[in-house]
Amino acid sequence: MFRVKFLIAIQPFFRVGKPALRMERAATKTRIKGDAANWSLQFERGALGKDPAADVYYDEGRKNLTLSNLTAELVGVIEKELLARVG
Repeated sequence: MFRVKFLIAIQPFFRVGKPALRMERAATKTRIKGDAANWSLQFERGALGKDPAADVYYDEGRKNLTLSNLTAELVGVIEKELLARVG
């Protein structure tokens, strides 16, 4: 009978490929998506909260969402659209 010993050297570091990193990043940034007849919405789960200071505030009693910290670009688009409706 022969006995064979295998020696395995484990490196103190290893490389992780870009696809694995993308998958890990995607897993930590899980999104909530939804839509209705006239709108669609997508945001990261971490933005959702029941505190009025949350970026996406859910008022459980009223069943409403309030979006905060809008970009200047988005505010501009919204205000331009609303102004066009008045004029």
